[in-house]
Amino acid sequence: MNSGYIIRPAKDEEIGQIAQLCIASWTRTYLGIVSDWNPNIDKHEVEKLFSLRLKDPEKTMLAAVLNNGEVAGVIMAQPEDELPQVPFVTSLHVKKIFQGKGIGKALLMKVARHFTERGLYKLALSVIKGNERARRIYLHLGAKEIKFKLHTQKPIAMEHLLLWEDSRILLKTDTDSANIPIP
Repeated sequence: MNSGYIIRPAKDEEIGQIAQLCIASWTRTYLGIVSDWNPNIDKHEVEKLFSLRLKDPEKTMLAAVLNNGEVAGVIMAQPEDELPQVPFVTSLHVKKIFQGKGIGKALLMKVARHFTERGLYKLALSVIKGNERARRIYLHLGAKEIKFKLHTQKPIAMEHLLLWEDSRILLKTDTDSANIPIP
C-alpha cells in the first residue's frame, strides 16, 4: 500500500464520515446559489438515508479512503428513470482539503469502470446552476450538456444535465489514478 488512498465500496462504519463530508460540501456549494437551501441538515437523517442506500443493490457508493481510514471523497450512482440504461451519478463530493488532487476524477473513473464492466457505457449527472467549477470540470472530461431543467426535489433549483455517451472516455483520461499519493 502507498501513502495515498484507495477507492473501494463504502463500508457501513464510514457512513458517519460520508454524511459529514456531504453535508459540508452541500453547504459550501449551495449556500448562496440555491435560494431555499437549508444549512441545518440533520446528520442522523442523512446517515439513515446513506445507510439504506449502501444496502440497496441497485445503488453504488464508492469511497476514496486514506491509509489512516479517513474518507477523502465519495461518489454515489444509481439507475435513473428519466434515462433508462444510463447510470446516474447522484453525488460526488471531495473534502475541501483534498480538492484539486485528482480524487474526484479518480472516483468518476472508478464508477465509470464499475458500470462499463456491466455493459453500461453511458453515464449521466446533473450540476446545479451556479456550480460552474464542477460543470467545467465535467465538460473538460468529455461530458456533453443535454438538457437544462428544473430540479424538483429539495433544494429546488435549475440544473444542467450532463451525459457521457461513452463513459470509457473517462478511462482513457489518465492512468490508474485511484492510488495517487496524497502529500
